Amino acid sequence: MPDGKTNFFSAFLNYMQPNMIKQYAKKYYVANDVTRFAVMIPYMAEKEQQDWLKKAKADKKNSFFTVLSDNLF
Repeated sequence: MPDGKTNFFSAFLNYMQPNMIKQYAKKYYVANDVTRFAVMIPYMAEKEQQDWLKKAKADKKNSFFTVLSDNLF
């Protein structure tokens, strides 16, 4: 279950510029924070999601691959 910080971050995403979303997605991907990364997926363009899906597969990050797959398919 998401914590209070994740809930706040989720609400804050509505006001972020696309370049900030990309920066935070990268930050959470590198940190293996799949919970916060998953919150960001609906705010990404489909192409960006597909790029992350390919990267997650190549990096063998199954949890990221799964949440991205669930959203795309």
